[in-house]
Amino acid sequence: MIDKIIAIIGLPRSGTTLVTSLLAAHPDVDTCFEPWNRNREQRPSPELSPDALLTHFELPRRGNARVLVLKETTVDFLGIQWLARFLQHNESRCRIDVLWTVRCYRHSYLSFIQTGREEWGNEQMTLNPRSYTRWVTRSREATLLLADLYRRHPSAVYAYEALTRAPEPMLRRLCDAVRLPFVPEMLDFHRLTPKEHVHGDRELATDPQPVSERSIDRREQQWLDVHDALEATEINAVRERLDAFWQDTAEAELRTGDAALAPLQRMIERWPRPLAGGIDHQDCRMAFDSRAAWQQFMARNRRFYLPDAVNATAQGVLEQGFQFDGDWVRPSAIEGLGESYREGLNAHGLNSRQRAVWHELKRELRERELSADSARVYAPEYLSTLARRLREHYPGFQGSEYLEGKPVQRHFSSVPHQDLGQLSFAERSFDAVLVNDIFEHVPDLPKVLGEIHRVLDTGGVLLSTFPFAFKRDEGIERARLREDGSIEHLLPPEYHGDPVKREGVLVFTIPGWNILDQCRAVGFAEPQVLFLCLPSQGIIGGTPEGGLGGIIILRAQRTR
Repeated sequence: MIDKIIAIIGLPRSGTTLVTSLLAAHPDVDTCFEPWNRNREQRPSPELSPDALLTHFELPRRGNARVLVLKETTVDFLGIQWLARFLQHNESRCRIDVLWTVRCYRHSYLSFIQTGREEWGNEQMTLNPRSYTRWVTRSREATLLLADLYRRHPSAVYAYEALTRAPEPMLRRLCDAVRLPFVPEMLDFHRLTPKEHVHGDRELATDPQPVSERSIDRREQQWLDVHDALEATEINAVRERLDAFWQDTAEAELRTGDAALAPLQRMIERWPRPLAGGIDHQDCRMAFDSRAAWQQFMARNRRFYLPDAVNATAQGVLEQGFQFDGDWVRPSAIEGLGESYREGLNAHGLNSRQRAVWHELKRELRERELSADSARVYAPEYLSTLARRLREHYPGFQGSEYLEGKPVQRHFSSVPHQDLGQLSFAERSFDAVLVNDIFEHVPDLPKVLGEIHRVLDTGGVLLSTFPFAFKRDEGIERARLREDGSIEHLLPPEYHGDPVKREGVLVFTIPGWNILDQCRAVGFAEPQVLFLCLPSQGIIGGTPEGGLGGIIILRAQRTR
Protein backbone atom coordinates (compact mmCIF):
# COMPACT_ATOMS: atom_id res chain seq x y z
CA MET A 1 0.00 0.00 0.00
CA ILE A 2 1.35 3.41 -1.00
CA ASP A 3 2.03 5.69 1.96
CA LYS A 4 4.30 8.27 0.29
CA ILE A 5 3.92 10.46 -2.82
CA ILE A 6 6.76 12.22 -4.62
CA ALA A 7 5.50 14.74 -7.18
CA ILE A 8 7.92 15.97 -9.85
CA ILE A 9 6.91 19.38 -11.26
CA GLY A 10 8.36 21.96 -13.62
CA LEU A 11 7.91 23.94 -16.82
CA PRO A 12 7.47 21.91 -20.03
CA ARG A 13 10.70 20.32 -21.26
CA SER A 14 12.54 21.16 -18.04
CA GLY A 15 13.86 17.66 -17.30
CA THR A 16 11.04 16.24 -15.18
CA THR A 17 10.96 13.04 -17.24
CA LEU A 18 14.63 12.36 -16.55
CA VAL A 19 14.39 12.55 -12.76
CA THR A 20 11.13 10.57 -12.84
CA SER A 21 12.88 7.86 -14.86
CA LEU A 22 15.75 7.78 -12.36
CA LEU A 23 13.38 7.37 -9.42
CA ALA A 24 11.31 4.81 -11.35
CA ALA A 25 14.30 2.45 -11.23
CA HIS A 26 14.15 2.39 -7.41
CA PRO A 27 12.84 -0.95 -6.08
CA ASP A 28 10.51 0.77 -3.59
CA VAL A 29 8.82 2.99 -6.20
CA ASP A 30 5.77 2.75 -8.44
CA THR A 31 5.59 5.38 -11.16
CA CYS A 32 2.94 7.31 -13.10
CA PHE A 33 4.23 9.16 -16.21
CA GLU A 34 1.27 11.43 -17.06
CA PRO A 35 -0.73 8.64 -18.73
CA TRP A 36 -3.64 11.04 -19.34
CA ASN A 37 -1.48 13.14 -21.68
CA ARG A 38 -0.26 10.13 -23.63
CA ASN A 39 -3.70 8.62 -24.13
CA ARG A 40 -5.73 11.85 -24.20
CA GLU A 41 -7.95 10.30 -21.59
CA GLN A 42 -9.88 12.46 -19.22
CA ARG A 43 -8.10 12.74 -15.92
CA PRO A 44 -9.57 10.60 -13.18
CA SER A 45 -11.02 12.08 -10.05
CA PRO A 46 -8.36 13.77 -7.89
CA GLU A 47 -9.99 12.03 -4.93
CA LEU A 48 -8.49 8.66 -5.88
CA SER A 49 -5.95 7.09 -3.57
CA PRO A 50 -2.45 6.47 -5.02
CA ASP A 51 -3.17 2.74 -5.30
CA ALA A 52 -6.48 3.41 -7.03
CA LEU A 53 -4.75 5.78 -9.47
CA LEU A 54 -2.27 3.09 -10.50
CA THR A 55 -5.09 0.58 -10.87
CA HIS A 56 -7.16 3.04 -12.91
CA PHE A 57 -4.44 3.29 -15.55
CA GLU A 58 -3.46 -0.39 -15.29
CA LEU A 59 0.13 0.53 -14.49
CA PRO A 60 2.61 -2.14 -13.37
CA ARG A 61 3.15 -2.56 -9.64
CA ARG A 62 6.11 -3.65 -7.56
CA GLY A 63 5.10 -6.02 -4.82
CA ASN A 64 6.74 -4.11 -1.95
CA ALA A 65 6.51 -0.57 -3.31
CA ARG A 66 5.40 2.01 -0.75
CA VAL A 67 6.16 5.14 -2.81
CA LEU A 68 4.32 6.66 -5.78
CA VAL A 69 6.32 8.97 -8.06
CA LEU A 70 4.34 10.98 -10.58
CA LYS A 71 5.18 13.97 -12.74
CA GLU A 72 3.26 16.91 -14.18
CA THR A 73 4.33 20.02 -16.04
CA THR A 74 2.65 23.29 -16.91
CA VAL A 75 2.20 22.37 -20.56
CA ASP A 76 -1.32 22.06 -19.20
CA PHE A 77 -2.27 24.42 -16.35
CA LEU A 78 -5.26 22.27 -15.40
CA GLY A 79 -2.89 19.35 -14.95
CA ILE A 80 -1.08 21.17 -12.17
CA GLN A 81 -4.42 22.11 -10.63
CA TRP A 82 -5.48 18.45 -10.75
CA LEU A 83 -2.19 17.46 -9.10
CA ALA A 84 -2.71 20.03 -6.34
CA ARG A 85 -6.15 18.59 -5.57
CA PHE A 86 -4.83 15.02 -5.71
CA LEU A 87 -2.08 15.82 -3.22
CA GLN A 88 -4.44 17.71 -0.94
CA HIS A 89 -6.90 14.82 -0.90
CA ASN A 90 -4.15 12.34 0.06
CA GLU A 91 -2.44 14.46 2.72
CA SER A 92 -4.04 12.49 5.54
CA ARG A 93 -2.93 9.06 4.28
CA CYS A 94 0.46 9.80 2.69
CA ARG A 95 3.62 11.78 3.25
CA ILE A 96 3.94 14.18 0.33
CA ASP A 97 7.12 15.60 -1.20
CA VAL A 98 7.34 17.98 -4.15
CA LEU A 99 10.51 18.20 -6.25
CA TRP A 100 10.59 21.24 -8.53
CA THR A 101 12.89 20.87 -11.54
CA VAL A 102 14.31 24.19 -12.78
CA ARG A 103 16.06 24.38 -16.14
CA CYS A 104 17.35 27.31 -18.20
CA TYR A 105 14.07 28.62 -19.64
CA ARG A 106 15.73 29.32 -23.01
CA HIS A 107 16.73 25.68 -23.39
CA SER A 108 13.21 24.57 -22.40
CA TYR A 109 11.77 26.85 -25.09
CA LEU A 110 14.04 25.42 -27.79
CA SER A 111 13.14 21.88 -26.75
CA PHE A 112 9.42 22.69 -26.62
CA ILE A 113 9.38 24.03 -30.18
CA GLN A 114 11.30 21.00 -31.45
CA THR A 115 8.88 18.65 -29.67
CA GLY A 116 5.89 20.45 -31.14
CA ARG A 117 7.17 20.05 -34.67
CA GLU A 118 8.65 16.55 -34.50
CA GLU A 119 6.31 14.76 -32.07
CA TRP A 120 3.02 16.65 -32.38
CA GLY A 121 3.37 17.33 -36.10
CA ASN A 122 2.61 21.03 -35.67
CA GLU A 123 4.47 22.85 -38.45
CA GLN A 124 3.23 26.20 -37.12
CA MET A 125 5.49 25.93 -34.07
CA THR A 126 8.65 27.75 -35.14
CA LEU A 127 11.50 29.67 -33.54
CA ASN A 128 10.43 33.29 -33.94
CA PRO A 129 9.98 36.39 -31.75
CA ARG A 130 6.25 35.80 -31.39
CA SER A 131 6.53 32.23 -30.09
CA TYR A 132 9.44 33.19 -27.84
CA THR A 133 7.50 36.12 -26.37
CA ARG A 134 4.53 33.86 -25.78
CA TRP A 135 6.76 31.25 -24.10
CA VAL A 136 8.29 33.79 -21.73
CA THR A 137 4.99 35.37 -20.68
CA ARG A 138 3.29 31.98 -20.27
CA SER A 139 6.27 30.83 -18.19
CA ARG A 140 5.62 33.74 -15.85
CA GLU A 141 2.12 32.48 -15.05
CA ALA A 142 3.30 28.86 -14.96
CA THR A 143 6.03 29.69 -12.47
CA LEU A 144 3.54 31.38 -10.16
CA LEU A 145 1.33 28.28 -10.36
CA LEU A 146 4.26 26.00 -9.52
CA ALA A 147 5.25 28.27 -6.63
CA ASP A 148 1.77 27.95 -5.11
CA LEU A 149 2.00 24.16 -5.26
CA TYR A 150 5.52 24.04 -3.84
CA ARG A 151 4.56 26.24 -0.87
CA ARG A 152 2.05 23.61 0.24
CA HIS A 153 4.57 20.75 0.18
CA PRO A 154 8.10 22.22 0.17
CA SER A 155 10.74 19.52 -0.31
CA ALA A 156 13.37 20.64 -2.83
CA VAL A 157 13.98 22.98 -5.75
CA TYR A 158 16.93 21.83 -7.83
CA ALA A 159 18.74 22.64 -11.08
CA TYR A 160 18.43 20.21 -13.98
CA GLU A 161 21.90 21.24 -15.12
CA ALA A 162 23.41 20.16 -11.78
CA LEU A 163 21.83 16.72 -12.15
CA THR A 164 23.25 16.23 -15.64
CA ARG A 165 26.69 17.49 -14.60
CA ALA A 166 27.06 15.24 -11.52
CA PRO A 167 24.33 12.58 -11.61
CA GLU A 168 25.26 10.46 -8.59
CA PRO A 169 25.96 13.24 -6.04
CA MET A 170 22.83 15.16 -7.07
CA LEU A 171 20.66 12.06 -7.05
CA ARG A 172 21.88 11.26 -3.54
CA ARG A 173 20.92 14.77 -2.43
CA LEU A 174 17.50 14.49 -4.05
CA CYS A 175 16.90 11.16 -2.33
CA ASP A 176 17.90 12.70 1.00
CA ALA A 177 15.47 15.58 0.41
CA VAL A 178 12.54 13.19 -0.01
CA ARG A 179 13.75 10.60 2.53
CA LEU A 180 14.20 7.87 -0.07
CA PRO A 181 17.21 5.56 0.35
CA PHE A 182 19.67 5.98 -2.49
CA VAL A 183 20.34 2.83 -4.50
CA PRO A 184 23.01 2.76 -7.25
CA GLU A 185 20.66 0.92 -9.59
CA MET A 186 18.81 4.18 -10.22
CA LEU A 187 21.73 5.41 -12.34
CA ASP A 188 21.06 2.43 -14.62
CA PHE A 189 17.54 3.67 -15.28
CA HIS A 190 18.17 3.50 -19.04
CA ARG A 191 18.32 -0.28 -18.68
CA LEU A 192 15.84 -0.83 -15.85
CA THR A 193 12.91 1.54 -16.44
CA PRO A 194 10.39 0.03 -18.93
CA LYS A 195 10.46 2.31 -21.98
CA GLU A 196 6.81 1.72 -22.79
CA HIS A 197 5.78 3.49 -19.58
CA VAL A 198 7.97 6.56 -20.06
CA HIS A 199 6.13 9.63 -21.31
CA GLY A 200 7.23 13.23 -21.73
CA ASP A 201 10.53 12.80 -23.57
CA ARG A 202 10.71 10.83 -26.80
CA GLU A 203 14.44 10.13 -26.51
CA LEU A 204 14.02 8.65 -23.03
CA ALA A 205 11.05 6.62 -24.23
CA THR A 206 12.74 5.20 -27.33
CA ASP A 207 16.51 5.22 -26.83
CA PRO A 208 17.40 6.09 -23.21
CA GLN A 209 21.04 6.84 -22.49
CA PRO A 210 22.98 7.40 -19.25
CA VAL A 211 22.68 10.88 -17.76
CA SER A 212 25.01 13.37 -19.44
CA GLU A 213 25.39 17.05 -20.33
CA ARG A 214 24.91 16.45 -24.05
CA SER A 215 21.50 18.13 -24.21
CA ILE A 216 22.77 21.17 -22.27
CA ASP A 217 25.66 21.68 -24.67
CA ARG A 218 23.45 21.16 -27.71
CA ARG A 219 20.81 23.67 -26.60
CA GLU A 220 23.37 26.28 -25.61
CA GLN A 221 24.95 26.14 -29.05
CA GLN A 222 21.53 26.33 -30.67
CA TRP A 223 20.66 29.39 -28.57
CA LEU A 224 23.85 31.16 -29.62
CA ASP A 225 22.81 30.62 -33.24
CA VAL A 226 19.29 32.05 -32.92
CA HIS A 227 19.06 34.36 -29.91
CA ASP A 228 19.69 37.63 -31.79
CA ALA A 229 16.60 37.01 -33.90
CA LEU A 230 14.40 36.09 -30.94
CA GLU A 231 15.01 38.71 -28.28
CA ALA A 232 12.10 41.12 -27.81
CA THR A 233 12.50 44.22 -25.65
CA GLU A 234 8.89 44.23 -24.46
CA ILE A 235 9.51 41.07 -22.42
CA ASN A 236 12.88 42.05 -20.97
CA ALA A 237 11.53 42.50 -17.43
CA VAL A 238 9.85 39.08 -17.39
CA ARG A 239 12.83 37.40 -19.02
CA GLU A 240 15.25 38.90 -16.51
CA ARG A 241 13.28 37.54 -13.54
CA LEU A 242 13.09 34.05 -15.08
CA ASP A 243 16.80 34.19 -15.81
CA ALA A 244 17.63 35.35 -12.28
CA PHE A 245 15.58 32.56 -10.71
CA TRP A 246 17.24 29.92 -12.88
CA GLN A 247 20.75 31.26 -12.22
CA ASP A 248 20.07 31.44 -8.49
CA THR A 249 18.90 27.81 -8.52
CA ALA A 250 21.81 26.70 -10.70
CA GLU A 251 24.35 28.26 -8.34
CA ALA A 252 22.78 26.64 -5.29
CA GLU A 253 22.17 23.37 -7.21
CA LEU A 254 19.55 22.33 -4.65
CA ARG A 255 17.59 24.02 -1.88
CA THR A 256 15.38 22.05 0.45
CA GLY A 257 12.21 22.83 2.36
CA ASP A 258 11.53 26.41 3.36
CA ALA A 259 15.04 27.48 2.31
CA ALA A 260 13.80 27.45 -1.28
CA LEU A 261 10.95 29.83 -0.50
CA ALA A 262 13.08 32.96 -0.05
CA PRO A 263 14.34 33.14 -3.67
CA LEU A 264 10.85 32.26 -4.83
CA GLN A 265 9.39 35.15 -2.89
CA ARG A 266 12.05 37.54 -4.23
CA MET A 267 11.19 36.52 -7.76
CA ILE A 268 7.46 36.97 -7.25
CA GLU A 269 7.80 40.34 -5.55
CA ARG A 270 9.82 41.65 -8.48
CA TRP A 271 7.58 40.36 -11.23
CA PRO A 272 6.55 43.18 -13.55
CA ARG A 273 2.89 43.94 -14.09
CA PRO A 274 1.16 41.83 -16.75
CA LEU A 275 2.13 43.00 -20.21
CA ALA A 276 -0.34 44.89 -22.37
CA GLY A 277 -0.97 44.85 -26.08
CA GLY A 278 -1.80 41.17 -26.35
CA ILE A 279 1.62 39.99 -25.14
CA ASP A 280 0.17 38.58 -21.91
CA HIS A 281 -2.47 35.93 -22.62
CA GLN A 282 -3.80 35.49 -19.10
CA ASP A 283 -7.25 34.01 -18.57
CA CYS A 284 -9.93 36.47 -17.55
CA ARG A 285 -13.47 35.92 -16.27
CA MET A 286 -15.41 38.97 -15.11
CA ALA A 287 -19.04 39.63 -14.14
CA PHE A 288 -20.84 42.95 -14.67
CA ASP A 289 -24.19 44.19 -13.43
CA SER A 290 -24.17 47.50 -15.34
CA ARG A 291 -22.88 49.15 -18.48
CA ALA A 292 -20.90 51.64 -16.37
CA ALA A 293 -18.91 48.87 -14.66
CA TRP A 294 -18.24 47.32 -18.06
CA GLN A 295 -16.96 50.60 -19.51
CA GLN A 296 -14.59 51.13 -16.59
CA PHE A 297 -13.14 47.64 -17.01
CA MET A 298 -12.66 47.91 -20.76
CA ALA A 299 -11.01 51.32 -20.44
CA ARG A 300 -8.34 49.69 -18.24
CA ASN A 301 -7.97 46.57 -20.41
CA ARG A 302 -7.47 47.60 -24.01
CA ARG A 303 -5.94 44.21 -24.83
CA PHE A 304 -9.47 42.84 -25.12
CA TYR A 305 -10.33 44.88 -28.21
CA LEU A 306 -7.16 46.24 -29.87
CA PRO A 307 -6.66 44.30 -33.15
CA ASP A 308 -2.99 43.45 -32.53
CA ALA A 309 -3.78 42.16 -29.05
CA VAL A 310 -6.83 40.14 -30.11
CA ASN A 311 -4.97 38.57 -33.02
CA ALA A 312 -1.90 37.75 -30.92
CA THR A 313 -4.09 35.91 -28.42
CA ALA A 314 -5.90 34.00 -31.19
CA GLN A 315 -2.65 33.02 -32.88
CA GLY A 316 -1.26 31.85 -29.56
CA VAL A 317 -4.22 29.53 -29.00
CA LEU A 318 -3.92 28.19 -32.54
CA GLU A 319 -0.20 27.48 -32.21
CA GLN A 320 -0.12 26.07 -28.67
CA GLY A 321 -3.48 24.35 -28.27
CA PHE A 322 -5.63 24.49 -25.16
CA GLN A 323 -7.24 22.54 -22.35
CA PHE A 324 -10.86 21.47 -22.68
CA ASP A 325 -12.86 19.38 -20.24
CA GLY A 326 -9.82 17.60 -18.83
CA ASP A 327 -8.31 16.86 -22.25
CA TRP A 328 -5.42 18.63 -23.97
CA VAL A 329 -6.42 19.76 -27.47
CA ARG A 330 -3.32 19.67 -29.64
CA PRO A 331 -2.84 22.39 -32.28
CA SER A 332 -3.22 19.78 -35.00
CA ALA A 333 -6.80 19.14 -33.81
CA ILE A 334 -7.87 22.79 -34.24
CA GLU A 335 -9.59 23.49 -37.56
CA GLY A 336 -8.43 27.11 -37.79
CA LEU A 337 -9.38 30.56 -36.57
CA GLY A 338 -12.18 31.31 -39.02
CA GLU A 339 -13.49 34.77 -39.84
CA SER A 340 -14.85 35.10 -36.30
CA TYR A 341 -12.82 33.76 -33.38
CA ARG A 342 -16.07 33.49 -31.41
CA GLU A 343 -17.39 31.00 -33.96
CA GLY A 344 -13.97 29.58 -34.88
CA LEU A 345 -11.20 27.52 -33.28
CA ASN A 346 -13.36 24.45 -33.87
CA ALA A 347 -12.07 21.32 -32.17
CA HIS A 348 -13.92 18.08 -31.49
CA GLY A 349 -17.09 19.66 -32.89
CA LEU A 350 -17.26 22.72 -30.62
CA ASN A 351 -16.29 26.31 -31.30
CA SER A 352 -15.06 28.95 -28.87
CA ARG A 353 -18.57 30.17 -27.94
CA GLN A 354 -19.85 26.65 -27.28
CA ARG A 355 -16.86 25.81 -25.10
CA ALA A 356 -17.61 28.93 -23.05
CA VAL A 357 -21.16 27.74 -22.39
CA TRP A 358 -19.92 24.25 -21.50
CA HIS A 359 -17.33 25.77 -19.16
CA GLU A 360 -19.89 27.89 -17.33
CA LEU A 361 -22.41 25.06 -17.04
CA LYS A 362 -19.85 22.80 -15.36
CA ARG A 363 -18.82 25.66 -13.09
CA GLU A 364 -22.41 26.27 -12.00
CA LEU A 365 -23.16 22.60 -11.32
CA ARG A 366 -19.89 22.15 -9.46
CA GLU A 367 -20.62 25.11 -7.19
CA ARG A 368 -24.07 23.70 -6.44
CA GLU A 369 -22.53 20.23 -5.90
CA LEU A 370 -24.77 18.68 -8.56
CA SER A 371 -23.37 15.61 -10.29
CA ALA A 372 -23.67 15.01 -14.02
CA ASP A 373 -26.06 12.15 -13.29
CA SER A 374 -28.42 14.25 -11.19
CA ALA A 375 -28.34 17.59 -13.05
CA ARG A 376 -31.46 18.55 -15.01
CA VAL A 377 -30.41 20.60 -18.02
CA TYR A 378 -32.49 22.01 -20.89
CA ALA A 379 -31.37 23.69 -24.10
CA PRO A 380 -33.56 24.72 -27.04
CA GLU A 381 -31.27 22.90 -29.48
CA TYR A 382 -31.30 19.25 -30.43
CA LEU A 383 -29.36 18.83 -33.68
CA SER A 384 -26.13 20.64 -32.78
CA THR A 385 -22.85 19.04 -31.74
CA LEU A 386 -23.17 20.76 -28.38
CA ALA A 387 -26.60 19.18 -27.85
CA ARG A 388 -25.21 15.74 -28.66
CA ARG A 389 -22.39 16.28 -26.18
CA LEU A 390 -24.86 17.41 -23.52
CA ARG A 391 -26.95 14.27 -24.06
CA GLU A 392 -23.88 12.08 -23.68
CA HIS A 393 -22.66 13.80 -20.50
CA TYR A 394 -25.92 14.58 -18.68
CA PRO A 395 -28.53 11.80 -18.52
CA GLY A 396 -31.10 14.38 -17.39
CA PHE A 397 -30.58 16.62 -20.43
CA GLN A 398 -33.52 17.58 -22.62
CA GLY A 399 -33.14 19.35 -25.95
CA SER A 400 -35.55 20.66 -28.56
CA GLU A 401 -35.85 22.69 -31.76
CA TYR A 402 -38.44 25.28 -32.78
CA LEU A 403 -40.41 23.45 -35.50
CA GLU A 404 -42.83 25.98 -36.98
CA GLY A 405 -45.89 24.36 -38.54
CA LYS A 406 -47.17 20.80 -38.83
CA PRO A 407 -45.29 19.94 -42.05
CA VAL A 408 -41.95 20.80 -40.44
CA GLN A 409 -42.86 18.88 -37.28
CA ARG A 410 -43.77 15.82 -39.37
CA HIS A 411 -40.47 16.06 -41.28
CA PHE A 412 -38.52 16.19 -38.01
CA SER A 413 -40.78 13.74 -36.20
CA SER A 414 -38.00 12.43 -33.95
CA VAL A 415 -37.01 15.92 -32.80
CA PRO A 416 -38.84 17.43 -29.78
CA HIS A 417 -40.55 20.76 -30.48
CA GLN A 418 -40.65 23.62 -28.00
CA ASP A 419 -41.59 27.28 -28.27
CA LEU A 420 -39.51 29.32 -25.80
CA GLY A 421 -42.47 31.63 -25.31
CA GLN A 422 -44.77 28.71 -24.37
CA LEU A 423 -42.70 25.93 -22.86
CA SER A 424 -44.55 22.70 -22.10
CA PHE A 425 -42.47 21.87 -19.02
CA ALA A 426 -43.79 22.06 -15.48
CA GLU A 427 -42.61 24.76 -13.10
CA ARG A 428 -39.20 24.13 -11.47
CA SER A 429 -38.23 21.40 -13.94
CA PHE A 430 -34.56 22.28 -14.47
CA ASP A 431 -31.33 23.18 -12.71
CA ALA A 432 -29.94 24.97 -15.77
CA VAL A 433 -31.26 26.32 -19.05
CA LEU A 434 -28.80 27.04 -21.87
CA VAL A 435 -29.89 29.36 -24.68
CA ASN A 436 -27.27 29.78 -27.39
CA ASP A 437 -27.67 32.61 -29.90
CA ILE A 438 -31.47 32.50 -29.90
CA PHE A 439 -32.59 35.57 -27.96
CA GLU A 440 -31.96 37.86 -30.94
CA HIS A 441 -34.51 35.83 -32.92
CA VAL A 442 -37.49 35.98 -30.53
CA PRO A 443 -40.08 38.76 -31.03
CA ASP A 444 -41.00 38.99 -27.32
CA LEU A 445 -37.87 38.57 -25.18
CA PRO A 446 -39.51 39.47 -21.81
CA LYS A 447 -42.07 36.69 -22.36
CA VAL A 448 -39.30 34.17 -23.10
CA LEU A 449 -37.33 35.23 -20.03
CA GLY A 450 -40.44 34.77 -17.91
CA GLU A 451 -40.97 31.24 -19.23
CA ILE A 452 -37.37 30.30 -18.53
CA HIS A 453 -37.65 31.68 -15.00
CA ARG A 454 -40.79 29.58 -14.50
CA VAL A 455 -39.20 26.25 -15.49
CA LEU A 456 -36.03 26.80 -13.45
CA ASP A 457 -35.90 25.34 -9.96
CA THR A 458 -34.77 27.43 -7.00
CA GLY A 459 -31.06 28.04 -7.46
CA GLY A 460 -31.28 27.20 -11.15
CA VAL A 461 -29.48 29.37 -13.68
CA LEU A 462 -30.02 30.67 -17.17
CA LEU A 463 -26.85 30.83 -19.28
CA SER A 464 -27.27 32.50 -22.65
CA THR A 465 -25.10 33.75 -25.49
CA PHE A 466 -26.29 36.24 -28.12
CA PRO A 467 -24.89 39.03 -30.27
CA PHE A 468 -24.58 41.80 -27.68
CA ALA A 469 -24.92 45.53 -28.34
CA PHE A 470 -22.51 46.28 -25.50
CA LYS A 471 -22.27 49.96 -26.42
CA ARG A 472 -26.02 50.55 -26.06
CA ASP A 473 -28.54 50.44 -23.24
CA GLU A 474 -31.61 49.64 -25.35
CA GLY A 475 -30.17 47.31 -27.94
CA ILE A 476 -30.89 47.38 -31.68
CA GLU A 477 -34.47 46.64 -32.76
CA ARG A 478 -34.46 45.43 -36.36
CA ALA A 479 -37.98 44.02 -36.68
CA ARG A 480 -41.14 43.57 -34.63
CA LEU A 481 -44.45 41.74 -34.78
CA ARG A 482 -47.60 43.69 -35.52
CA GLU A 483 -50.83 42.82 -33.71
CA ASP A 484 -52.05 40.94 -36.79
CA GLY A 485 -48.96 38.71 -36.72
CA SER A 486 -47.21 40.32 -39.67
CA ILE A 487 -43.63 41.53 -39.40
CA GLU A 488 -42.64 45.20 -39.51
CA HIS A 489 -39.02 45.67 -40.60
CA LEU A 490 -37.35 48.67 -38.97
CA LEU A 491 -33.96 47.91 -40.58
CA PRO A 492 -33.00 45.78 -43.59
CA PRO A 493 -33.82 42.13 -42.76
CA GLU A 494 -30.98 40.11 -41.26
CA TYR A 495 -30.99 36.31 -41.10
CA HIS A 496 -28.77 33.90 -39.17
CA GLY A 497 -28.15 30.22 -39.88
CA ASP A 498 -30.61 27.63 -38.60
CA PRO A 499 -30.40 23.80 -38.60
CA VAL A 500 -34.08 23.50 -39.56
CA LYS A 501 -34.80 26.39 -41.97
CA ARG A 502 -32.52 26.68 -45.00
CA GLU A 503 -33.27 30.38 -45.44
CA GLY A 504 -32.17 31.06 -41.88
CA VAL A 505 -34.03 32.79 -39.08
CA LEU A 506 -34.88 36.49 -38.84
CA VAL A 507 -33.21 38.76 -36.29
CA PHE A 508 -35.71 40.83 -34.30
CA THR A 509 -33.53 42.55 -31.67
CA ILE A 510 -29.84 42.58 -30.77
CA PRO A 511 -30.03 42.85 -26.95
CA GLY A 512 -28.33 45.69 -25.11
CA TRP A 513 -27.70 46.27 -21.42
CA ASN A 514 -31.44 46.59 -20.75
CA ILE A 515 -31.61 42.79 -20.87
CA LEU A 516 -30.52 42.90 -17.22
CA ASP A 517 -33.58 44.99 -16.34
CA GLN A 518 -35.76 42.59 -18.32
CA CYS A 519 -34.36 39.68 -16.29
CA ARG A 520 -35.04 41.48 -13.01
CA ALA A 521 -38.59 42.29 -14.10
CA VAL A 522 -39.51 38.59 -14.44
CA GLY A 523 -37.97 37.60 -11.10
CA PHE A 524 -34.30 36.82 -11.70
CA ALA A 525 -32.06 38.03 -8.88
CA GLU A 526 -28.81 39.87 -9.64
CA PRO A 527 -28.49 39.00 -13.34
CA GLN A 528 -25.00 39.49 -14.72
CA VAL A 529 -23.18 39.82 -18.01
CA LEU A 530 -20.14 37.52 -17.92
CA PHE A 531 -17.05 38.23 -20.00
CA LEU A 532 -14.80 35.24 -20.66
CA CYS A 533 -11.41 35.38 -22.33
CA LEU A 534 -9.78 32.06 -21.44
CA PRO A 535 -7.02 31.33 -23.97
CA SER A 536 -5.82 28.35 -21.93
CA GLN A 537 -9.21 26.74 -22.63
CA GLY A 538 -9.72 27.86 -26.21
CA ILE A 539 -12.33 30.46 -25.26
CA ILE A 540 -11.76 33.79 -27.01
CA GLY A 541 -13.60 36.24 -29.26
CA GLY A 542 -12.90 38.89 -31.85
CA THR A 543 -12.04 38.92 -35.55
CA PRO A 544 -8.87 39.66 -37.55
CA GLU A 545 -10.03 43.30 -37.53
CA GLY A 546 -10.27 43.37 -33.74
CA GLY A 547 -13.67 43.35 -32.09
CA LEU A 548 -14.43 42.07 -28.61
CA GLY A 549 -11.76 39.53 -27.67
CA GLY A 550 -13.93 37.39 -25.41
CA ILE A 551 -17.30 35.65 -25.09
CA ILE A 552 -20.36 37.31 -23.54
CA ILE A 553 -22.73 35.11 -21.50
CA LEU A 554 -25.84 36.25 -19.67
CA ARG A 555 -26.16 34.63 -16.25
CA ALA A 556 -29.44 34.90 -14.36
CA GLN A 557 -30.47 32.84 -11.32
CA ARG A 558 -33.81 31.99 -9.81
CA THR A 559 -33.41 32.37 -6.06
CA ARG A 560 -36.86 31.47 -4.78
